[in-house]
Parts: sequence; structure tokens; C-alpha cells
Amino acid sequence: QFCDEKIQKNFSNYSSWHYRSQLLPLLYPHETDLTRPISEEKLKEELEIVITAAFTDPNDSSAWFYQRWLLGYSDPKLDIACFKLTKNFALIAFTKPVNLNRDGIAVAFNSVIDTGTWTSISGNKSDAIWIQRGDYDINDVSVKMTFNGNDFSLDTKIINNEEVIGIKLHSFGYEFGAAVLEELNNQLESCNQLLEFEPDSKWTLLTASLLMRSINRFQFHEKTLEFLRKLQKVDPLRDGYYADLASKWILEAKLKDWIDNGRFDSIDLSSLDLTTIYYSQYLSIAKDINLQANPKLNKNSCKFSLIEGCNVQF
Repeated sequence: QFCDEKIQKNFSNYSSWHYRSQLLPLLYPHETDLTRPISEEKLKEELEIVITAAFTDPNDSSAWFYQRWLLGYSDPKLDIACFKLTKNFALIAFTKPVNLNRDGIAVAFNSVIDTGTWTSISGNKSDAIWIQRGDYDINDVSVKMTFNGNDFSLDTKIINNEEVIGIKLHSFGYEFGAAVLEELNNQLESCNQLLEFEPDSKWTLLTASLLMRSINRFQFHEKTLEFLRKLQKVDPLRDGYYADLASKWILEAKLKDWIDNGRFDSIDLSSLDLTTIYYSQYLSIAKDINLQANPKLNKNSCKFSLIEGCNVQF
């Protein structure tokens, strides 16, 4: 109630929007998904409030930032991302960095707890990609991880009698219910109307991109990239930020196509204007990765280049 009063007096009140983001998850937690901050019903109400504030003064950033929190990506749960077994090494990758020597994660092959030594490919104590070297037989392998009393499994298949591969693509963001999606579509329409009058409004361009991603990230993929390219021109001080964001969205689409196709020997990521590599853990099972003609690419983000048997072309 206090936050409501302050926002009604002055929409440009960062503290009040921030307090809402801290209090609402306590008062209105999501019914089933603990990685999401608030319930669907309350989320719809908050989206209606924030769009009113944002359109009252489109150049004020406070409400736009709060809306980005409402639409924000969920924190990925710890899970197995992919697995690879060759005659010389086993590789396991997780959805986020872990310390296999400290975090209490038990890895099992064919229900037998593995007690071998795992090494992170970066040499850091925490990493998303871990390797164990040894002599292995190429047979059907079931992979399981136990953490905090929960079991996480991954299906695998033998490729050309040379290696065992398993991969599980996780969601790149929230999946909203029908009522929230209706509100998001209404807000996207409002953003598009505002852009007709203020085509260079950076907050509206960015918010429209995020709304499209929240509604259907793959249906609106090309349109969101078009908006990011425009943002690089109208907001050149943040050119690098928009370029990195475009790299992330491009990789999400490419990874989905690659995994849906089911051929994990090679992936072509050339000529995409990539600046950095997100989701390295998923690419760690590929044999050939083509990253040519990406002149601004930060090669330090390409962790998979350290993996034996992985041919990376820059």
C-alpha cells in the first residue's frame, strides 16, 4: 500500500518499484514454480499497473526496468544439460556452474555411483562443463545425477559406435498462462502504436522486443533482432549490450534447431555477427563448430575449444 501511494504520486520512483519486487514474491508466490517470482494472477495485475506508468512518461526508465523484472528469465534449475562418452573421456555438462568436488552432486552411470576424478574444462573450481579421462567401453549408458535428495536423469544414444551422446534442452524463459499472454499481446500492441509516434524510443523498442520474446520467442525471432539492430543505432552508448543480447537470442534459436535435428556432430554458427557465446555447455558435445566470419566474437567465451576432439573454426 505504501508503494502504491508513492508510485501514484510519482511514477519515477525507483525505490518503490524495487520494494514491490522484494515484497510481492513473499506475499504472492507462484503456486507451482518456485523459480518464478509471483503468481500468474498477481503478475497480470502488475503488468497492467506498470504499462500505465511506462506510457505516462515513455522516457522515464523506472517503470520499464520493473516491467523487465516481471518478464525476466527464470533462474535455471540445476540439471544435466548434456553428456558425452568416448573411448578416452566422459564429459558431463550442467545447466549452470557447479563444483563437483564440493557441492554434494553424485553422478551415476548405469545406476553405479561414479567415483572417478572430474576436472572442469576451465580449471576453475566451478564450471558448467566437467571431464573425466580414462578407458571406456562404448555401450548404452544411463546417466543420473543426485542433488539435494532429487534425481535428474538423461537419455543417451550411441553414435556410429564411437560415442555416447545425450542432451536435454531446457526452457530459455517463462511459459505464461492464457490470461497473462492476452495482457502481453495487448501491451505489445500498445508499444507498436507508441512506436508509430516515437519510432526512436529506446525503452519502447527494447520492451517490445522483450514482450515478443515472452509471447513466442521463435515466432518473433527475426523481428526482435530487427529491433535490436535499430537500438544499436538510436542508443549507440549501449551498442555492445544489444550486440551481446542479439548473440544470446540467435544462439537460442540455433540450439533449438540443432537439437531438434538430432545431428550432434557439427553445428554451423558462421556469419551471425556473434560477439560472445552463451550456452557453451550444450555445444560441448559437438565435434565441429564453425564460428568463422564473426569478427567481433570474444574467443574467451568459447570454452568448448578446450575439449579434445572438438574442432573449432574461427
